[in-house]
Amino acid sequence: MRAPASYLLLLCAAALVGCSNSNSNSSTPTARFSQPPVTAFAEGTCRTVASDILSLGSSARRLGNGGEVDPAVLTELEQAQGNLRPLVEAAEPTYKPALDKLVIAAGLVRLQARVGNYQAATGDNLKKTYAAAVDVCTKGPSSSATPTP
Repeated sequence: MRAPASYLLLLCAAALVGCSNSNSNSSTPTARFSQPPVTAFAEGTCRTVASDILSLGSSARRLGNGGEVDPAVLTELEQAQGNLRPLVEAAEPTYKPALDKLVIAAGLVRLQARVGNYQAATGDNLKKTYAAAVDVCTKGPSSSATPTP
């Protein structure tokens, strides 16, 4: 059976993250966390997925410093990512790049956790993409560090 392209992309990205971050110091928080109210998110896709974005941020804070991931956190990541994925595919072009990166970052954490190789650098990446998604969805695309292609 042929694997969907999105899973192959996740596997390739996980390999790159694992190799590129092997020497990084991941014990320091790398992204600020804001938990704005759902009403602060822009109308449209951002408002629709706001609770799932916030759930990913909450889960990211509880990932730990590598190794094992709490099964409850993993379940929350899986549910939020699963809810986001189909909606992000149809997101407005202004928001899509940041939301795509968030979905992929959550998938990388889940993948590493499932195979017992969760690395804190991957969680740091999830925190960064979470912060970028919150910024773009609450302040507009010019505030985000996520460039639009």
